[in-house]
This record gives sequence, structure tokens and C-alpha cells, in this order.
Amino acid sequence: MKENKLTPGSNLMWESSRMILPEHREMILWQQRENKRLVKPILDEQQMLDIEQMLQHSQAEGVGLVLTLFGDFAYELVSGIVKRIERRGVELEQGEERRWIPFDRIIEASYA
Repeated sequence: MKENKLTPGSNLMWESSRMILPEHREMILWQQRENKRLVKPILDEQQMLDIEQMLQHSQAEGVGLVLTLFGDFAYELVSGIVKRIERRGVELEQGEERRWIPFDRIIEASYA
């Protein structure tokens, strides 16, 4: 027998109801999206110092770095050489392009 949405047990969330209001659907989708949101890790002083030293070493010596950046729903890996360090972030050179990265997004650094 072929299953469809009326087959018992195949549509458990809406088993007893075949209708949903648009407002309810939007709320359910919003909750599902929010459940996937990541919690930003808190870095201790030693981790921040290590990241800072790697950034300065990359700028002084031209050594490539791989930075892990925090995002609301996923982590992002970027690589490049630090060209400028300012109060709020760093400028990372990635080949021909340059990218501004705020310090509060950097959660990990390693040498490329």
C-alpha cells in the first residue's frame, strides 16, 4: 500500500487537524529556525591572547591564518594574511580581495 499524508502515523504533527492558519505556520517555521540558532562561545583571556598574538604575527611576518568566525546559524572559516589591525577588527587579505572582520566574530585562529 502506498503511503500518503492521510496514512495514520505519517503526518504526526497534524494528525488530528487537516487545516493550519498562516499565522500558526509562520510561528512554527520561526520556532524551527530559532532552534537552529547557535550560542556564541565565551573565550577566556588565554584564548583571546593566543588569537591576538597570531593576528600580530600574521601582520608582521605575512603568515597565513585560518580564522573561525561566529555566525548566528553556522560557523565560517576564512583564510588569509592580516594587513591591518584596528580597535574594532582586522583587515584580512584573501588573494586579491580584502575583507574587514570584527573582533567579536573571531572565535578561533590557527596557522594555515
